[in-house]
Amino acid sequence: MLFPRLRDRGLPPEEITIADLLSGAGCATITVGKWHLGHTPDFLPTNHGFDTYYGVPYSNDMDVDPQMAVADGVKIREGMTLERMRDPDERVRDWVPLMRDELVIEYPVDQSTLTKRYTDEAIRFIEENQDDPFFVYLAHTFPHVPLVTVHG
Repeated sequence: MLFPRLRDRGLPPEEITIADLLSGAGCATITVGKWHLGHTPDFLPTNHGFDTYYGVPYSNDMDVDPQMAVADGVKIREGMTLERMRDPDERVRDWVPLMRDELVIEYPVDQSTLTKRYTDEAIRFIEENQDDPFFVYLAHTFPHVPLVTVHG
């Protein structure tokens, strides 16, 4: 389990993952959900055999690393600003980033929608790749203590 402030730790680049093996065999690969094996580029799923990644890089009860790369058009919510997100003193517990590949695309992520969004992303990938070999690793964020209430 790795925390947002541990920038130099994560799944070692030389570690061979199932995604490395399957990708090398011609499978399309995606991981959706909580990663928790390092959030800087060297440690993200896209550098461990996954073609794409959509999810939260660590537990949903953490905060954000102010040095994370942000996508053009990032969705900033809850009165947050990009400047405040970049401020190391502006830590808000339970406000975590949603990433696509190596970029933050939403901060803080609307956690009440994650289960549905993760499921939809996995289904979209399966449908797009149904005629070819593929591998989906889906790690839902809410297998333990609920931090938000999900409605509907």
